[in-house]
Amino acid sequence: MGNTRGLGWQRTTVDRVIVAGPAILHRLLLLVSVTGGDVTLYEGQDPTSGRVIARCEAIADETRVIEFGGLYCPRGIFVDIGSNVTEATVIYEPVEEVV
Repeated sequence: MGNTRGLGWQRTTVDRVIVAGPAILHRLLLLVSVTGGDVTLYEGQDPTSGRVIARCEAIADETRVIEFGGLYCPRGIFVDIGSNVTEATVIYEPVEEVV
């Protein structure tokens, strides 16, 4: 699991919530195999209620780094792993809510 201070990261091979609260999305590292693959990132907790941030693709046997430049995601970040994806690592910064 990633940090609660500074940049955090989550590596995954399955669809899941990366961070459940507000966060700033910095980058995605996408490793695919065979014929290429894709992941879709959502602002939110799932693909049904979340808003699509981006569908990211890479060609066969490639690790692609995709920069988001500090995209604010108030409802969290969800990743949907497509076919032929070996792994995806999402790098983000948790945002503490002010009460």
